[in-house]
This record gives sequence, structure tokens and C-alpha cells, in this order.
Amino acid sequence: MTEKSGERQGSGTSGLPRQMGLSGWVATGSSPRPWPELDTKQTADVTIIGAGVSGLMAAQRLMQIDPNLRVVVLDADQSANSGSGRSFGVSHFLPEHLGFGHASGGSLPFDCCGIDRNQKAIAFMAKCAQDLGLPPHVFEVAPQVWGAAGRRGRRCLADIAGYLTASSTPFEWLDQTSLGTMTGSSFYSQGIKCLGASNLQPAAFVNAISEHLGKWARIYENSPVLAFAKESGGWRIRTPKAQISTHKIILTNNGHIEQFGFATRRLLHLSRYVSMSDPLTKEQSIAIGEQPRWALMSVDPLGFSMRRVKLGSDERLVVTGGTSFHPSQETSPMRIRNASWVHERKVKERYPQFSDLRFAHHWSAMRCFSRNGGVVFGELEPGLFGACCHNDMGITKDTLHGMAIAELVVQGGSPLADAILKHPPPLTLPPAPLGALAVNTGLLWNEWRAGKE
Repeated sequence: MTEKSGERQGSGTSGLPRQMGLSGWVATGSSPRPWPELDTKQTADVTIIGAGVSGLMAAQRLMQIDPNLRVVVLDADQSANSGSGRSFGVSHFLPEHLGFGHASGGSLPFDCCGIDRNQKAIAFMAKCAQDLGLPPHVFEVAPQVWGAAGRRGRRCLADIAGYLTASSTPFEWLDQTSLGTMTGSSFYSQGIKCLGASNLQPAAFVNAISEHLGKWARIYENSPVLAFAKESGGWRIRTPKAQISTHKIILTNNGHIEQFGFATRRLLHLSRYVSMSDPLTKEQSIAIGEQPRWALMSVDPLGFSMRRVKLGSDERLVVTGGTSFHPSQETSPMRIRNASWVHERKVKERYPQFSDLRFAHHWSAMRCFSRNGGVVFGELEPGLFGACCHNDMGITKDTLHGMAIAELVVQGGSPLADAILKHPPPLTLPPAPLGALAVNTGLLWNEWRAGKE
């Protein structure tokens, strides 16, 4: 970021997260409506920079609060190609620190409130899906299921069970037989199931929401923001071909917020990896359980999770696992190849009979974390708001922060926004060489600790 003539200048497209690999969600989905590039001068009450789930949910909430607002939504790429649109597609409600075998490490009253807020976010998405008449393969309220394969995984399950009990969240224990009936695999020895999560086809969900919002807001893709600056009555935003005069700005561009000078040297840019199989044969489909759609999450955040999805007439397995640190927000083809090899090996461990199962798509999804779970949220400067660094709650936190920032912008606050404002800001990272070494060492150590999970 540089400042010139009072402008906060970003890096254009050069500093954007580089999403690697064609997302299976995009490859197997229907073609979305193409949104135009911004090429004419515009005026707006609120301009949202970033059209992923967080930005779209902020726009949705703004429309609910005040449908007379003039809202513009900008994205430097295509909205379905955002980190959330390329995610694994499971929206859950437990705090992200659970699963490492130290559930008691958090403040229970605070975390219990966190469950309530996360469930509100999932309910908000469910209401959007219901209003739009989205089919189950795009959005479906579903149980959250965790599976454990080894001793450490079972210890993590016990921590999760204690947390759920303390927060009065109903749940059910699953034995190996129940998990085998669901997944068709005897790999998992124990599990927990509770209600309140949701499974999505994330790219299709993003496209459906943007299609709906496009009837009210003005949405522009392939329109990177080069700079913005204060002007009389608000802000001036500059893109390659046009400008916008707007009263307020909301930044929902997650890790890219660093490029505009906010939270510099405070954000951890991690890439998560996802793979999608070829269509399952009839024999494979019968072998992977009785339920037509299911998701089984690892008890360890750095473990291996699986979904069974139905896309059109095809059934497929979608798997995720592997994390790498990339301060440049760009992973590499080598990382994709390594992750895909691990994914295929993990599937064979769970389904040794599937010697002929092949994977059609491998891709990455950049996410933004902080050392201390801190967030970039609130009014950063007069009339300039941010809702970024959602840590590892994916679509749930994207939605939650989008809802809350809209309430802060229009209403001046809300119980939801006030609760998020209590979160600390991200801590400063150690100097680059030392910080990168520490993060990568920590990832390798925790992936090794995850073991069979």
C-alpha cells in the first residue's frame, strides 16, 4: 500500500490472492450470470469491496434494513472464485479452536455465546436459501458429524462432547457401525452428531445470492479497486476504468485488506486444499453408505474431511485436507499436486476397495487467519468499515461478519456487531523469515499430530 494525494492505494490485481486449480464446484455447476466490469462513473450510499459470501451477506442484510439504499458491490475477480466459493462447503457452528484436544482452553461463557451467534448466521443463510427456493444440493440444513479414527481423535471427541454438554447443545454419540452405515467405511471408530450445521455447493450458493441481489444492488466483477480517498461527503473509489463516489465503504476482501494498509504484518494467509472425484460408479455409490448426501468432519482442524455430494445426475466424493502458509497469498502447482496425492492416499485408507476411484478436480482456497484469533472488524476510519480475517470458520464467519458489519454501518451497532467488536485485533507477526519458519513448522507439527485423523 502507498498513499498518494490522500489516496489509499492498493496493488490492483497484483496483490490479489491467487486461487490455484479449477474448482470442482465451478466445473460441475451451471454457468453463472456474468456481471459487467465497472466502466462508468457511479454514485452510491454504500460500496462493498469484495463479493464473496461476506460481502454478499452484508449486501443482503443492508437490503433488509433499508431497501432504499443505493448499494454497489465490487469484486476484482468473479464472486464464485472467492475463497468461500472455493471452500469445502460445510458451515458449522463450533469455535475454531476446538478439535486440538484442548476444548477447555477457551472461555466457556464467551464460547457459548459464540455458538449462538454462529447458529444465527447459519439460520440467516438457510432463510436466504429458502426464500430463493434453492435445491438441497446447493444448500441443505444438515447434522454436523465428527469422526475419529484413533486414540487422539477419540480424546478430541471427548473434549467436544464436554463442550457441547456445557453449552446445552444436544448431541448423539455414534459407534463404528453407525459411522460405517453412513459412510460405507469401517475406518472411523467413534463419532458425534448434532444438529445445526449446513452443507452447500458454495459456488452455486454464491451465484444464486448474487443473482438475487443483482435485482437491487449494482454488482461489478473483474473491477479491482486501485485506490480510494476521502472526498467531500464520503469517499472516492478508483478502478481501472471508472470511479465511484460513495458515502461509505465496507471492505469484505479478507486477507487482501492488507494491500490497503490495514492489519499489515498481522495476517496469516493459509491455503487449504480440496479435491473432487470423478462421478462414482453404481458399485461405488452403493458402497459409500445409505445416505444420498453426507459430510464427515475430522475432529482435528488439520485432519482429513469427506463429503458425499450429488451434482445433477452424478454422485461424487469431495475431500479436504492439507494447509500451507503463503504470505504472498499464492500457492503453487507443486502444492496442489502434493495435496492431491495425499487426498488420494487418504481415500484409499478409508476405502481400500476403491482401487479405480479417480479424482477429476484439485484446487486451493486461500483463507485468512491471525495468531490470536483476532479479527479486523468495525469502523477503521470515519465512513470506512472492515469485516475481514474470519479465521477458520469459513462460510459461517463470512456470513456472521457480513450481517454484523451491515448492522453497524446502517444502525450504528447491534448485539451481534457489539459482540464481534469485543474481539481483539490481530497480533503482529514475527519478522518475515522467523515468522514463516514458525508458522510452517507449526503446521507440519500439527499435521503430524493429527495422525490417522
